Amino acid sequence: MNLLTGIVIIAILFAGANSFYVDQMSGFGEGFPLEGENGLMVGDVFYRVDGW
Repeated sequence: MNLLTGIVIIAILFAGANSFYVDQMSGFGEGFPLEGENGLMVGDVFYRVDGW
């Protein structure tokens, strides 16, 4: 019963979510200097940043 209650509470909390955060590049601002073949590209996935 406690498991079912927990699942219902989590479902209620996330019901209003418009988006979820992922560690993937979706785009760049105008004039971003590290964009390109030797830098970051759209679709790159971050696995670790400073050990996190």
